[in-house]
Amino acid sequence: MTRLPLSFLALLLSISGTNVQAQSVSGEPVLDNIVQIKLLPGWRQPSGAHMVALQVTLAPGWKTYWRVGGDTGIPPRFNWQGSKNLAQVTYRWPRPDIMYVDGLEIIGYKHQLVLPIELEPTQPGEAITAALNLEIGVCAKVCIPVTVDLSASLKPSATEPRALIERALDQVEISAASGGLKSVACTVSKIKDGYQLNAEFKLPTSETTPEVVVFESTLQDVWIAPATSQRNGDRLTAQTTLISYAGDGFAFDPADLQVTVIGKKAAIDIGGCPLKK
Repeated sequence: MTRLPLSFLALLLSISGTNVQAQSVSGEPVLDNIVQIKLLPGWRQPSGAHMVALQVTLAPGWKTYWRVGGDTGIPPRFNWQGSKNLAQVTYRWPRPDIMYVDGLEIIGYKHQLVLPIELEPTQPGEAITAALNLEIGVCAKVCIPVTVDLSASLKPSATEPRALIERALDQVEISAASGGLKSVACTVSKIKDGYQLNAEFKLPTSETTPEVVVFESTLQDVWIAPATSQRNGDRLTAQTTLISYAGDGFAFDPADLQVTVIGKKAAIDIGGCPLKK
């Protein structure tokens, strides 16, 4: 999902190392006093995959973002190309907070983000050399895009779970069935340069109220507007628009979207939104 332009000052910093090193930038606070970033080595699971975690520790008043940042957020970008013996990467996002700054919706984390990441080796039983180039945004009164290189040698003999990562795993998205979803369906109508999408969910209120509905797509050069939603008992409705930046037509199937309902108690992975019959 592509975001609206930032209304804040953006300072681009490039840092290399296992932890973010302190730097002074044009009178701004020392960066090391704002954010610390680590790759926690974790443990090898019985499945053969290695569970690690990205730990982002923030100074008071600063925040970072979920995989979709909201109206102005900077979601992280991950590049694992320098890794060895790595076949697949799966992110286990913990439930984010919904925050509002000057009337703008922000989806992210205060204080600390611990993001569990499951790394599947190409050669099971062998060490994984994890090399991550991370681009992540942190914001207070200004927003700072930060680039950092992290690395770790992950040995199969490391089998002891780490409590910090386990606590984060307890907060990851739950399945639609676990969240009590009974049904979901979408209707789509054509508008200038895109589509209007309306979704209807039959979903109990206990796990999510109040909630935010987020739509994601893998389509390139298509902007998805932050959704509006309304609830009436177990009936939740949400509306959004998909707009082509190029101003031309495009085709999409709402069943291919990723829909997530985020609330104070849980984030529910709805999956796709099939067309209403």
